[in-house]
Formats: sequence, C-alpha cells, structure tokens
Amino acid sequence: MDFFDSDLHLHGLYSGGVSKHMTIPVLARESRKKGIELIATGDCLHKEWLSHLKETLEPSNGGYIYNNIPEVCFVINSEVETNDRVHHLIYFESLENAEEFMEIMKPYGKMEGKGFGRPRFSLSSRDFVDKCLENSVLVGPAHIFTPYYGYFAHYDSLYTAYKNPLFIELGLSADTEMANKVSSLKNTVFLSNSDAHSPWPHRIGREFNRFRLKNGSFKELEKAFHRKRELVFNAGLNPKEGKYHLTGCNRCYEIYSVEEAKARGWRCGCGGSIKKGVFDRAKELADFEGIERPPYIHMLPLAEIISLAYHVEVMSKKTQEIWHRFITVFENEIGVLVDVNVDELREVDKNVAEYIKSFRENLVVYEPGRGGKYGVPYIVKTREEKKLKELEIRESLKRKQKSLLDF
Repeated sequence: MDFFDSDLHLHGLYSGGVSKHMTIPVLARESRKKGIELIATGDCLHKEWLSHLKETLEPSNGGYIYNNIPEVCFVINSEVETNDRVHHLIYFESLENAEEFMEIMKPYGKMEGKGFGRPRFSLSSRDFVDKCLENSVLVGPAHIFTPYYGYFAHYDSLYTAYKNPLFIELGLSADTEMANKVSSLKNTVFLSNSDAHSPWPHRIGREFNRFRLKNGSFKELEKAFHRKRELVFNAGLNPKEGKYHLTGCNRCYEIYSVEEAKARGWRCGCGGSIKKGVFDRAKELADFEGIERPPYIHMLPLAEIISLAYHVEVMSKKTQEIWHRFITVFENEIGVLVDVNVDELREVDKNVAEYIKSFRENLVVYEPGRGGKYGVPYIVKTREEKKLKELEIRESLKRKQKSLLDF
C-alpha cells in the first residue's frame, strides 16, 4: 500500500470561469509539482472535454495516466446539477462507462458547448441518484453545506435523496469537525477537494485527501469509499477562509446572526441578499456527538504563505521564484507544507520556513469569509500575537456591523 494524495473535484475548459490552461497535459505536470498523485478529470460528461480526455489519457494499472507522467493517475469524474439546484459528484471506472452514461442522460440536459462542462439535468436529486445506482456510477453530494447549490441548502437529511451514500464533499467552507455532528452523514466518507478552475498549485490540491491504496485506480478509490482502504487524513483550507463560512450579505459582506437575517427577511440594508453561512447551517443540522474520524489538517497553499511572508501578490514574480526553489529541492508542495523538516526548509528560505513553522503550529488568524467573499489569513509568530490579532479582527468587524456573530 502507498499514500495517494488525491484531489477529486475540478473543472475542464468548458465550465464557466475556467483558465484556458486547464488541460490534461498541464494538469498532469502541475499535479506532480503539487504532490497530487490521484486527480479527477472533471466534466467527463461534456462532449468536447470527453474527446480531450480520450486524446490525452491512456489506461494504466486500472486507472489513467497522461503520456510520460506515470506518477499522476486520473479518475474519470464530473460534477452535475439536478433540477432542485443541488450539485453532485460522480465517478466512473472508464471513459467508455462515462460515454455510455452520457447517452443515457441525453434526454435530460445539454452536454456540449461553452458553459455546460457541469451539465444541468431535468431530474430531481433522488431520480438522478437512482440513475447513477442503476448504472454502477459512484455518486455523492458536492460541497454539501454551501448556499445556492449545496445539498443541505435545500434538504435537512441526506436520506431525502440518497439511500446509502458512500461519500460527501465537505466544501471549502466546512471541515470534518463541523460535518461530524450531523447524524445522516455518519456512514459516509468525507472528501476535501479543491473544486479548482485553474491548474496552478495554489488552486489544485488546495484541499486534498490522503488515502492508503494499492494503486491509483477507480477500483481502489471505490474500496476507499466503502472504507476497505484507509483515509489517512483530509486536508484543506480552514473553513473561516471559505467564502460562505459565516452568514453575510453578498454585496457589502456585513455579517449577520441567523436571527437578525430572518428578522430582515434575508435582505441587507444595502439591498443585497443575506446568505446563510455554512457555520450556521451545520450548527442547525447538528444532532449527535459524532464518531471517530481521520484528522483534518488545515492548510494554506505554499504560494499564499510566501506572499504573506514577503507581502507580495500570490502570482508575483518573487512568489513564483521562491516557490520554484522549494519545489526544485523537495519535489512537490505538499511535502514542503506537511512532511519536510523545518530545518531543511530553512536552507531554501529562512523567512518562508518560519512562516511554514507558524502555520504548522496553528498560528494563523482569519478574517472570516462570508456572503461570497473569501476569508483572509494572517500568520503570526506567537500565541500572544495570535490573541491580539483575533481581538483586532473582532473589533474591526464589530465596527462594520450592527451585531457580531461569535465565530
């Protein structure tokens, strides 16, 4: 058995807001730099993207690889939307299986053309799940708590549409601690994935799962979903960095308690719409003490840590130069963030190494995300500095809002 760091949700060229560089050759190359060994293809039910997958991927050891990069295995995957405005993740054993399912789903939605990489089907969640189960397709809800298209934005129990769900995706605004208190999720494997629209390492693998598998094949992933293979840990953003963590206005980003939002009819004084945050939705659904689960490691992309260390932009020349120095020495980003000794990191860049040390010691403070605005991380050096920064953020938010949610 080997460790496989896996990112199981992203999008191809034909979804909205996707980088023009989001192609299989670039994904394979950048995944290797990131340290992702098992990655989803995304959008496999889209006609043009499926053609791209057929042209670039080749079968290998029960999975798929690109050309001469055998270290990165691909699993055939798509995200779809059902007519109750819920997003689901699906996985196939082969490209042929995906193509067969595409034919079955043709009467229910468009699967070609720009903007339809994630198809919208005229089926309810329950009916779509039934279609998947009838055709041996692995299916589970994507970013389950988020407003707009998360499953729990529309339903209170997973069993409303799913009979025996194998997995759920937490989403960027939630982690294991939040989801583990919801009893209808107790028999599911939790996934943490990037939902990336760009192939660069501060996007792909920003959330990932470390599995212990025999190889990077669909069959091994399926066994992991059935808990016959080990999920070692989940890793991802602190939920406070997610853009829907707290309840807030989608225009001015003022934070509200649920009670105040209800009293206002979910309409902010600025005219914007107040969206219920994942923190509040998970708290509403919490109904038991939880079970023992693999740990969840809160992560920051290396480029983001470098940008904080030197007060420069994530995509700046300086950030990229330092990032490449680390990857040249240590081969991949996840190793730098999680596994490599800090003393070794200091040999590459002492300043960044100290920031990584602080990050590993949980010396990170966040202005929380809300209403569609990502949270902002701050890395500090001491526990006392962390307390002062937390107080500063609380006071800053208190000045901007009428009531402060205790986050």
